[in-house]
Amino acid sequence: MINLQATQKLYDYLPIDESGLLPVTPSTQGLYEAPELGINPLDNWYGHIVTLQRRKLIFFVHEPTRFPLLLIGVQKADFAELNYLFIDTLMNTLIKCDANEQQLAAAHSLLRPLRFDRQTNRSAQGTLNIMKRDFESMLYYDRVNVMDLSPSRAAAWLADRPCSAKGRGYIFPVREMLALLSKVSVASCDPGHISLQ
Repeated sequence: MINLQATQKLYDYLPIDESGLLPVTPSTQGLYEAPELGINPLDNWYGHIVTLQRRKLIFFVHEPTRFPLLLIGVQKADFAELNYLFIDTLMNTLIKCDANEQQLAAAHSLLRPLRFDRQTNRSAQGTLNIMKRDFESMLYYDRVNVMDLSPSRAAAWLADRPCSAKGRGYIFPVREMLALLSKVSVASCDPGHISLQ
């Protein structure tokens, strides 16, 4: 599983069961059948939903790397497919960040269903708020309609800015995420045999 801590506002939209899991859909069935990982470097995300220009957006941030993801124009039906949308956005954002084939293969091997809860981390929540503010400023100063943006390109832009990480000073999320994926060894492309080099 990939644990994702949602703000109360986002949590209220989620059609999750008592375990914090979204329903299995045809596009996500393979995720639920994948073997469990002991340690998943892609674990520990935070999510928040906001409304900008009368459109719902979901911001995600990976706590260890501060790597952001962004969903734009989210509608009610999308919440049941959040596993698929999260993965699609992650992989496309990594491509926009110039991830190499090994890094993309490593990310793909780590993909598992999202498990939601409501705990919060003030440091990661602060990063989400700063990203939202910077994104909102870009929309205002560049006079951009949010629906004209590519979510993965916008997330790659957010990833290429320094972020404060508690106890680590300032980091560049894109560098941190790509370095993390470069350390993942995928033995024989079998997701059950993943280790950090």
